[in-house]
Amino acid sequence: MGFLNPLLLYGLPLAAVPVVIHLLNRRRFQRRPWAAMEFLRKALQKNRKRIRVEQLLLLLLRTLLVVLLILAVSRPQLGGGGLVGVRTHHVLVLDDSASMQQRAGVKTVQTLAADRIEALAKTLAEAREGDLVTLLRSGRPGRPELAAVRAGPGLEERLRQALQRVDPGDSRSEWAAVFRELAQRIAATPEAGRTEIVVLTDLRRVDWLGDDGRARPELEAAVRALDPKSVQVRIEPLAPDEHENLAITALRMDERVAVVGVPLTFVAEVTNLGSGQSAAGEVVLEIDGKTRVARPLAALPAGGRAALSFTPTFASQGPHGLLASLAPDRYAPDDRRALALDVRERTRSLLVDGDPRDGAEQSETYFLAAALESGGGSGPGVAVKVIAEHQLAAEDLAGFDTVCLCNVPAPARAVVEKLEAFVAKGGGLLVFLGNQVEPARYAEALWREGRGLLPARPIAVAGDLDRPERVFLAAREHPVLATAAGVLETLFARAVAVGRHLTLELDRAAPPQVLLRLGGPEGAPLLVARSREDAGTVLLCASTADAAWTNWPATPAYLVTWTEAQRFAAPRQDLGADNLLPSSTWRLALDPARHRLDVLVRALREDAAERTLTAGPDGALAVPMGEVRGYGLFEAVATPHAGEPERRVFSRNAHLGESDLRPLRGDGLLSAYGAEFQQRVTVAGRGSPALQAGQSELWRLLVAGILIGLLLETFLAWRFGRRHG
Repeated sequence: MGFLNPLLLYGLPLAAVPVVIHLLNRRRFQRRPWAAMEFLRKALQKNRKRIRVEQLLLLLLRTLLVVLLILAVSRPQLGGGGLVGVRTHHVLVLDDSASMQQRAGVKTVQTLAADRIEALAKTLAEAREGDLVTLLRSGRPGRPELAAVRAGPGLEERLRQALQRVDPGDSRSEWAAVFRELAQRIAATPEAGRTEIVVLTDLRRVDWLGDDGRARPELEAAVRALDPKSVQVRIEPLAPDEHENLAITALRMDERVAVVGVPLTFVAEVTNLGSGQSAAGEVVLEIDGKTRVARPLAALPAGGRAALSFTPTFASQGPHGLLASLAPDRYAPDDRRALALDVRERTRSLLVDGDPRDGAEQSETYFLAAALESGGGSGPGVAVKVIAEHQLAAEDLAGFDTVCLCNVPAPARAVVEKLEAFVAKGGGLLVFLGNQVEPARYAEALWREGRGLLPARPIAVAGDLDRPERVFLAAREHPVLATAAGVLETLFARAVAVGRHLTLELDRAAPPQVLLRLGGPEGAPLLVARSREDAGTVLLCASTADAAWTNWPATPAYLVTWTEAQRFAAPRQDLGADNLLPSSTWRLALDPARHRLDVLVRALREDAAERTLTAGPDGALAVPMGEVRGYGLFEAVATPHAGEPERRVFSRNAHLGESDLRPLRGDGLLSAYGAEFQQRVTVAGRGSPALQAGQSELWRLLVAGILIGLLLETFLAWRFGRRHG
């Protein structure tokens, strides 16, 4: 048996007060004989034995009442293993989701939860010896840290050691799954007559309610499966009421491909997820752990967003990493976001020449190849491969970013299917028309009534070489033209002239975007484009790639237009494989014939520990991000049997869903769920004791005994006094 207020037991000597009073009342007085009292004395002597028994009965009753009063205020509790007590299974559920890393004062909420568990362990060890105690984490409820251990000496130390093994979590708590696992654990512990579940959590709105603010049906069903007669759930919310949080919610590359020597635009998106206006600050972008660039960040209202652009240029190809960061706030994991990328030396383009001639300068692809290889003066340019039209069927397109058909006759069906597969995988297709193009055959092979590759249907040759037309910018904001729209507009209006072209019939069902027109805003389309989210981009030029029908290749406008068109049409570089969330898995494929199977993995920070992981016999290495600690940039170093080590960089970023720190009040939780939920669940107020239910306390019985004793003492005193009177 234990006591919640053991110090009050020092009042037990007060039980002697009735005895002292009784003894004082028996002190001797001076005796005076009195004849009238002689008869009364003889009567009392006759009933003396009965009177003494009555007095001792009243004395015992009054002493017992004092003892019961002292015990009642000391709040005795029967131990779970006692003969008359009910053994209780105390299941302590620690919310280990990433949001528990938010600070509440100088400590994190998870630290507060650990402190509360240690305090609860002390209470259980003293007051509930013999009960069962289980400690589990919400992130892995099927693998408890402690499973049904006996409460008693040593419990505090065991729980403390278990808590030291609990690392900060970085995933979201699925409470429906937690309560389903709890139901199975309760059923597997028949030696406990009742179960008390104590959930220590930040009680976030997004975890316990749906997006519509209503109850989660799966969670409500899981709680209803618990027996309210033997199971009680107590939720202890520990998060602060304030939920200020400024987060970097995205770090992305706006360019389609990262290439050496080309300025690349990266955007860091910052969102105020708090309830009030944020303070002004700055966003710092760290490049490869060396260069740091800062951009000022204005104060944001609640829910406000800001996008800050950075334009670094990489001087070397290979793996690189960027890290955007804010000043630390209440929730640190989303104050930084990393991006790993592989910078390529050049993009690759396949040029298919449909009208090769004797001299190189006379070929259909000469000017286009020169323009792409130069890079437009803003980089190393494009790696170009030129083939004849008859070689296209045997060419492997997998290594190219774009394919350019330059005045190519209508390709065979097998080649068309090859090009369709290339575009479906994200590749870019640039088509130049010319005198080798038969409109009817092109329409049949590549237009196919709008279902084919071309964004428009070639109709017929038009125009006059002696009366060329000027070019009009029809879409200044399009990525192909936006970079130098002002210069291009001047060049097209004054220098570029198009003598011949093929008229185009635009697809009415899915109209393409017209970038350039001839003569004016209502003129014939010269350059049209169609991009699909699930596939690549196709650009169709109604004139030639060479100077046969236009002087465009002889002007700077040609260089700028097709360099930008190549960048726009190139498939977007897939960065998802190396930029991961805690629930993802990073994969590396090694060639066992070239590489050792041991790979060194470490974080790109000074205090990072190294780990050596071993790939499978086939060279496949899978690294679950749940087994990696921390956020930011990491590198994996593979060692060839001969040669220098090879690096790969990947990033691990926090779940954005954990950045929503809005707390849910206890009455809001209970009101969202039904009456059956409320029968099983209570929500503690701030500062309330952690141990409430299932204590087998006796104070209620003691109070009832005191009331009954007072009534009995009053009745007996009245009865005995009346008899004596």
